[in-house]
Amino acid sequence: MANIQIKNAAYMNGARPFLATVNGEPMKNKRGTFRMFATESAAQRAAEKFAAGVKTEMFELSEIVRKTYSVELFQKYKSAEQNLNGRSLYLTAGAFKTRISAEAVSCMGLVFWIIESSKTSDTTRGFAAIAFDVFGDEIVKTDRYSSANCARKAFWESFNAVNVAAHYKNKMLADIERMQRDMQAIASAAKTINA
Repeated sequence: MANIQIKNAAYMNGARPFLATVNGEPMKNKRGTFRMFATESAAQRAAEKFAAGVKTEMFELSEIVRKTYSVELFQKYKSAEQNLNGRSLYLTAGAFKTRISAEAVSCMGLVFWIIESSKTSDTTRGFAAIAFDVFGDEIVKTDRYSSANCARKAFWESFNAVNVAAHYKNKMLADIERMQRDMQAIASAAKTINA
């Protein structure tokens, strides 16, 4: 079952203050901007209709992988820290000397991506985009660019070439193989015990 949340985001759009998220991912219109609703009930109905019609590989994967990403609107660093805490060492205290200039969730919460900026050796700012799977592993990481827009464009060019469902399938199959090896080792060890 889809996780639907309705948020009052009047600071974004006073006439249409409600935003609906499905599995942590804000609903968007065809232009890719947030889809806003005039009433809470309209947002709820649209989200339920959307969730009922979404039976894609991403939706099924997000149901299997329970710990999907979500975004706290307009709290970029805090949201990135919460999403990556315990999954990745990317935001460990002291190691992270960059600013988050953008962050979002894609693929029904299975991918979390950020655009971070940091000072380069000549003290100018450089921007790079990084996408993480739910295990905290990097799926895509761009080179450094002079602007966030260039980093975002490079990110989408790279990310659109990634088959996220295949990425997760390969990870799951690798985990199954590892678990089978572990079980064989445990079974062998148990046979040597005289009890």
